[in-house]
Amino acid sequence: VLKIFWESETPQLGDYLLIPLAQLERSGSVIRRAENFIPPCLAVSASGPLLKIVTEIRDQITARGRNLEEYKSARGIQTAEFGTRDMVYFLALRSLNRYIPLVFHYTEASRIHPWVVYGVLRQIVGELSTFSDKVNAVGESKAGERMLPPYDHRNLHGCFGAAQTLISQLLDEITAGPDYIIPLLYDGTYFAAALSPTVFEGRNRFYLVLKTEGDPKALLPSLGTAAKLSSREFLPLIIARALPGIGLEHLPVPPQELPRRASCLYFQIDHHHEQWSSVKKGNNLALYWDRAPEDLEAELMVVGK
Repeated sequence: VLKIFWESETPQLGDYLLIPLAQLERSGSVIRRAENFIPPCLAVSASGPLLKIVTEIRDQITARGRNLEEYKSARGIQTAEFGTRDMVYFLALRSLNRYIPLVFHYTEASRIHPWVVYGVLRQIVGELSTFSDKVNAVGESKAGERMLPPYDHRNLHGCFGAAQTLISQLLDEITAGPDYIIPLLYDGTYFAAALSPTVFEGRNRFYLVLKTEGDPKALLPSLGTAAKLSSREFLPLIIARALPGIGLEHLPVPPQELPRRASCLYFQIDHHHEQWSSVKKGNNLALYWDRAPEDLEAELMVVGK
């Protein structure tokens, strides 16, 4: 006999085999069905909320895979500039590429059991934990907290929701290089580039990267006295008055977010400098250096926080 019971009745139900079907919640004066409740089901496609979570996870790992793919294409894996940090990105891309096709296959299938999909999500967590110092392969924190619960047919939202949260956290720990790499092209007077207003959004950090085939470190004294960084509009004024430009701090070791390249110098740009407002207003950045090597290449790299 099939019957429907309320949760408050369960202590008196004896030998009935119970399956949760729906959950109600109060919203003001209205009682409605909880949208995030996922009843036990035999196929992911049978539950809209469950399919939505799995699809969102699929899209998350796909987007990060594409991001790493673009970084690999821009850097090249068989060049002298391909360093240790680049190898981390390459290995992360390999891990993601192993599972992206499989998760697509599952979301396109009409009948795939949640237990099977959850097993793959646990494998993804295990793979991504390789690149984390906070979470181990079974989804436990350093403190021993179980961040990824075992599969529970009666609590699918709890399982899959936890997997989505943890995968998002682990993906965020894989920093795929700068958000922007903008070449400063030499026009006969300045090394300059036009900048999109989006470059200045958020709490970004800005780096100037200079490359020359000569000894880069031999250029530091000249850079400190002769080079000036500012907006194209502001440079003529500070050159004429022999004023300093925007501050540049030399970084002997580049931040981990930046590709480590041979024959390069790295500088952090002081974007709190008073002249930075003219850079934002004019949407451009320019470097004046009358003693620059003939083969000098300059790039602005922007890293988001």
